[in-house]
Amino acid sequence: MWQKEKIAKWLAVIPLFKDLTKEELSLFADAAQIRPYKQKRHIYKEGDQLDHIYFICNGKVKIYKKNLTGKEYIIYVLEPGEMFPYIGFKRTGYHVTDAKALEDAHLISIPIKYFLEILVFFPKVCMKIFNFLGERITDLERRLEGHLFHDTYEKIILLLIRLCQSNGEKTEKGYKLKTKFTSSDLAKMIGTSRETVCRTITELKQKNYVSLNQDGYYFIDKDSLKRKLFSENEQYQSQ
Repeated sequence: MWQKEKIAKWLAVIPLFKDLTKEELSLFADAAQIRPYKQKRHIYKEGDQLDHIYFICNGKVKIYKKNLTGKEYIIYVLEPGEMFPYIGFKRTGYHVTDAKALEDAHLISIPIKYFLEILVFFPKVCMKIFNFLGERITDLERRLEGHLFHDTYEKIILLLIRLCQSNGEKTEKGYKLKTKFTSSDLAKMIGTSRETVCRTITELKQKNYVSLNQDGYYFIDKDSLKRKLFSENEQYQSQ
């Protein structure tokens, strides 16, 4: 059984709580639990009661939604240290997405009611949450803009640029995506076909904007992709 001290140690490495003292961390740990999830296991499903906030200790979590025909749309792939769901600060309600472990994972769960009650005593944590939610809103606004004003080829480029920020780490070879995304995964993120993504990725590989190592991880030249996108938009506007 996970003891309170162990939970506090897990919380200490999560960015949201990194400035808190041991005593302050213990207040959050009082009502927290460590929950193990096997790969592909649901954490919650759309329509389930919204009653807990989750923090990822290790492993990765996919947040997604399905339409009436069962087609899947991936909203986020979350990394260790991240918090979800983003609508979790409502005291009552139901989940509007599904969450599933992409790999074996350990999550810290805290009841929303308790979390909100104790949060009022930690203004710095509140500010971090506000900043985090603001970044997510900005991200969703940019995605909407991309959906409305860019063709599929440009949407794929925008997606790769975004993944560099959300799921990448900078290396000498460019940004390495820390998750093994398949063409099908990428297609589900922008609502297109796997074949379209494959064709675009092949073209970007030929131009050395994107590469795939033997382990299945993408390396992306983010700056070159940005210049390419900006250049093509300039050419379009000048026509």
